[in-house]
Amino acid sequence: MKDNNDFKKGMRVTLKGDAFVTVKFEPRTSETEAYVNRLVDELELISPNDRPTTKQKYVRCVSDVVVATMSSTSGLICWPRDNHSLRNKAYGRDIAEDVYQALLGKGLIKLVQKGRRGLSAVYRIDRSIAVDGLSFKEHGIGPVIEVRAEKQKVYWTPNQPKGRILSLTQFDGLWQPLERDVRAINEVMQLHPLTAPDGRQWASCRRIFNDGRLDRGGRLYGGWQSEKAKDRLSFKIDSEPVCEIDIKGSFLFIANALTGSNVNLGSDPYQRIQFVREGDPSKRNLAKRLVSSMMSNPNELTRFPTGDTKNEFGRIIPVKEQYNLPASSKVTDYTNQIIRAFPFLKDVRGSSGQLMYIESTVIVDALLALAEGKVAVPAYPVHDCLLCKESDEAQVISALKESMMNKVGSEPVLDIEYENGKSKIVLPKE
Repeated sequence: MKDNNDFKKGMRVTLKGDAFVTVKFEPRTSETEAYVNRLVDELELISPNDRPTTKQKYVRCVSDVVVATMSSTSGLICWPRDNHSLRNKAYGRDIAEDVYQALLGKGLIKLVQKGRRGLSAVYRIDRSIAVDGLSFKEHGIGPVIEVRAEKQKVYWTPNQPKGRILSLTQFDGLWQPLERDVRAINEVMQLHPLTAPDGRQWASCRRIFNDGRLDRGGRLYGGWQSEKAKDRLSFKIDSEPVCEIDIKGSFLFIANALTGSNVNLGSDPYQRIQFVREGDPSKRNLAKRLVSSMMSNPNELTRFPTGDTKNEFGRIIPVKEQYNLPASSKVTDYTNQIIRAFPFLKDVRGSSGQLMYIESTVIVDALLALAEGKVAVPAYPVHDCLLCKESDEAQVISALKESMMNKVGSEPVLDIEYENGKSKIVLPKE
């Protein structure tokens, strides 16, 4: 892997970390605790006058670094250590910086790409610190509600830095009930962790609102969401196999219902679009990209959105090239077909934040209903779908349908996938 000063065929190589250091872990077992304590001592992080609580902060910070190292296949990680990222967390910037400098001094970490607008700094971590047999758990310390400042005019603009985290004091009286909801969901997760085949576990989420408002965005985020969909289906809850229950065409369904259009979306809404029906399978992904951009942009699209795939030299592949579109094609050649299929999209331009908020309330309410039932049912959100035990499938379907009826007034089509590659569609009641 080349660093940021290397060039290949005259093209600057952009590195990308495949794991983030996140503030959430501590040792699960006594063996792991002994190992992390030994590593803290070897890094000479503790002085004789330090309080036990200070050592605990170093242990948690080192644990976070080790977990990121375990998760990385390339040895390249990202590690946000600014005050913005560490506000009100289990440890602050001073602890994180001490650990970084200690690792740097021992030659265990190296900065290989400086951060710049829209891109995080990338570090190469010595993978020897992630020895076999380690086991960590989430400590649940820190805020579970975040409100981020407005960062851009439309949601689809690529490579934009996240909005800064705002103080919750300006939302006093409004954010506390939202926090109680997420903590109730996390309590069930703590009792029923989501476990990967390699032993990694997740057991908490947080809710992030956008644009400096409590009615924009609001999705639940957790570490399992960065895993590939096919890999998530190999996870277990209480040692039982899981399935993933997806709201089919979530934004389209919500927009269709709220505008009163009552378009029959069918079991796969994107098949209504001519270029999807008549094209290769990749054209469905193109349609999803364009629909997302149309919902995010307050104005009619006049050009293709920026591509979301890079080539081997780190160059973003243009959408036309990515989807093998004719060089002479215009974005309106495709958006006009989309409008014919979904005429209600003309009424929801620039509304991604609002639609995401409605979708998030559907998911949160379904999770609360499952958490507060006679027997708590654990489920893990992945934006517009829920990951749950196969044995809980019927209850999760019922909770999603009821929540969607309450929020939108209509039942969605649900798509369920299983580890064995099988899937099924659950249609609304007639």
